[in-house]
Amino acid sequence: LITLSEKAKKTLVKLGYKNEIIVETTLVDKDLLNNVNESSIIHKYESLKKLKNSFNLLFLSRIESRKGIYELLEAYDILNQSLNETLYKYLLNIYGDGSELEILKGLVKSKGITNINIQGYVEGCQKETAFREAHLFIFPSHGEGMPNAVLEAIGFGLPVLTTPVGGLVDFFKPGINGYFLNIKDPHDLAEKISKSSLDLDLLIEMSLNNFKLANQKFRSDKVAERIRTIFDRTLNN
Repeated sequence: LITLSEKAKKTLVKLGYKNEIIVETTLVDKDLLNNVNESSIIHKYESLKKLKNSFNLLFLSRIESRKGIYELLEAYDILNQSLNETLYKYLLNIYGDGSELEILKGLVKSKGITNINIQGYVEGCQKETAFREAHLFIFPSHGEGMPNAVLEAIGFGLPVLTTPVGGLVDFFKPGINGYFLNIKDPHDLAEKISKSSLDLDLLIEMSLNNFKLANQKFRSDKVAERIRTIFDRTLNN
């Protein structure tokens, strides 16, 4: 069996499965990362330091309650209402389709929350641009297997704020790859966004950590090679 987390593996063993269980990951399309490199990552944050322009927050996933979209909206409202020490204006970009997209748009309008860009599903160049222009990726999901959106963000060298769900806990290290969030806790999310924006040097360090990690572990060619090795070994046995 191939599964996506150590937790799932332990559950299968507990249920009595006796054969080999391999923990693997989902993947990032290597072609999506063609224009990403360490120099471009550093330049993005150094430009932010110099120009003091918008600090771009990115959510890119299904627009569903279980993805934590309403906690994100509440956290963003908290940030806009509170006085904090950041030098930057926050801009929240929300990309994705889902059953609650129109509800979300209506809620933003009724609350009068500004500086939010809500789009539908994006792919190709639009998706690449969304990742390349972001400074921080936010994924406050209530539960996952191995969320592909987080792996893509890591591939683009984005520090990540995510809940400790699914296979993420097997490799994600707070302070190295980003920060873990409390599930369903908008105040914790608002605090972590503010904390991240105040230390751009650490953000650069985490960005480079993530870019290197994705190239070693999550690129589609690396995952395919590992899966092929598993298949070859299984057939030979």
